[in-house]
Amino acid sequence: MSKQPPRKQKTLQPSSVKNPLRLQNPTTYYDKRFSWRVLDKYIDCGDCKLGWSGIDATHLLTFIIKGLQSYETMTWGEIRQNKKSCHPWELDEIPTEFYNRLQERQIDIDELFQISLGSLPRVFGNRIGPTFYLIWYDSNHKFWPTTPKNT
Repeated sequence: MSKQPPRKQKTLQPSSVKNPLRLQNPTTYYDKRFSWRVLDKYIDCGDCKLGWSGIDATHLLTFIIKGLQSYETMTWGEIRQNKKSCHPWELDEIPTEFYNRLQERQIDIDELFQISLGSLPRVFGNRIGPTFYLIWYDSNHKFWPTTPKNT
């Protein structure tokens, strides 16, 4: 019986260059249907201006959820056509107090997306692929106040 030499142990040599497995156009989600979720990681119940804690269950069920569900039949491309009320915000564009709130809560996002639920109410969140993750609810357009026309 002949003795075999001991096997060499393989060592991992990590690559210094990361290559994506699949290259994608950043707008590939435009043809996907809108979906939304609630995650503890994102949703902010503690913010006094835009938090969810002051909303009663009836308003949540009959207005907010119904409004979000109305978008579920649309693609992101269709939603983004309404650029005034449904659009992304670059982080350097948002008001400082809300940017600071994201930092305080350690919410690491590239942009904040706004979805309109009527003339004034908005929801803000993080979009990952076709899924919108809720962060804030703005019932009276406090995030970016506007002056009504003809006043």
